[in-house]
Amino acid sequence: AITDYIVFPEKAALKSDHLILDKKTREHDLRDLYFTFIELPKFTKRISELAPGLDYWCYYLKHAPETEPADYEWLVQHSPIIKRAYQELDQHYWSEAELNVYEDLLKAERDRKGIERQKLMDAEARGIEKGRKEGIEKGRKEGIEKGRKEGIEKGRKEGREEGVEQGTETRNVEIAKQLLQDGEPIEKIIRWTGLRQAQLNQLQQS
Repeated sequence: AITDYIVFPEKAALKSDHLILDKKTREHDLRDLYFTFIELPKFTKRISELAPGLDYWCYYLKHAPETEPADYEWLVQHSPIIKRAYQELDQHYWSEAELNVYEDLLKAERDRKGIERQKLMDAEARGIEKGRKEGIEKGRKEGIEKGRKEGIEKGRKEGREEGVEQGTETRNVEIAKQLLQDGEPIEKIIRWTGLRQAQLNQLQQS
């Protein structure tokens, strides 16, 4: 239980674990069952005093609504999972339109990663084939090894440069068009889609 009130006033510790004992014999038979309490009023550390782990979560649970931007940046730099927790909290207050945009962005990101994986696989296959042919000409051992290394490296570069950005860019443009039609602020659209101001100006004029 995580409480915003004091449960055990006689205890100074923030966190307490309570075991289950046999009432008559005081034997500890149920070793896998216990109760843990975290009493947030007993958490008084400043952000500069936080230790990794429980301190970060207690600070989040107690101070999330009034966290200052500088404190937020410090927390998410030291604990990426805390960043996800703040994002989940923020989404609780989003409108249906904002949630739809977020879902579209997630889909675009999944599509981008899928395209990237496929590009890498295709490029590696091309590189292996190229290495096989060059190896026949220059010598089996030297050619295959060189072709394998160059093909994989070149394939990864091609996968990132040629195809990945295209899918994401196209998807983000479509999202931006819809947001412009909905009258969303330009700053918010830039933050959500990653497009530049000049690109949005062109979309507005088209």
